[in-house]
Amino acid sequence: MENKVKQIRRQNSKGLLILIVCYFPFFIHAQDTLDLSKYKDEAGWYNLPNDSPLIFRDDFFSSHASQLGLTGDDQMVQTKLETDENGNEHARYQQYYKGYLIEGADFSLHGNSGIVQIAHGRVVSNLNTDITVGMQESDALNSALISINAKVYAWQDQKYRKDMLSEGIPDPTTDLYPHGTLIIASPNNIWDGNSSNYGLVWKFSISATEPHTTWSVYVNAQNGQIVKSIENSASCGHQGTAVTSYYDGNRSITTDYMFWGFILFS
Repeated sequence: MENKVKQIRRQNSKGLLILIVCYFPFFIHAQDTLDLSKYKDEAGWYNLPNDSPLIFRDDFFSSHASQLGLTGDDQMVQTKLETDENGNEHARYQQYYKGYLIEGADFSLHGNSGIVQIAHGRVVSNLNTDITVGMQESDALNSALISINAKVYAWQDQKYRKDMLSEGIPDPTTDLYPHGTLIIASPNNIWDGNSSNYGLVWKFSISATEPHTTWSVYVNAQNGQIVKSIENSASCGHQGTAVTSYYDGNRSITTDYMFWGFILFS
């Protein structure tokens, strides 16, 4: 009887060993070597069928870093996690390089119970750029202001400041004065993705009242050169005539622009 028990134990041990050997490679395959390109459609979305190996949301980027071109200097930081009315989870991630946000580089994972079913987004692959800050914020701002060359900036305009105070904004000067943010960006205005084009910049949002405009200005953080400037506002400030049911006849109106939006005077 004792010999029979020993024989059963040996058989069970062999079965357990076979079970571990069979399933352990499958787990490794699911977490580390799943070829994402097989599931990528023309729009760049990864649609994982129900019979594909499970990919857990918390492991997605670390397990597929090489396929996405992510290195040890990259971080995918979760910025949002929502669950819809059907119980589906939607997580969004922002790419950082050595602690600096990469503009336009974000990725979304969708699924259920922490398991990814759909993935899509953009990352800058194999980035290797200098993050030395060779220009102080104040010097970078001066370069940005010279490039815009406005007659009057919003924080300098006393009338503008008075109008803002009337709107309940407590400290217009502080709110309007540009403060730079160090980020990594491309000189192109549309998504680039070419890692050789990306570098560290000071980004400023600058509002002016003469002329009425708002600019996003990117200044090279090493040498102070302007990388790109994007105008973010339309010009406004015209007189006209409008017909309204609340007044008899036509009324003269004037439109104007404040940094929070457009306003109408009658």
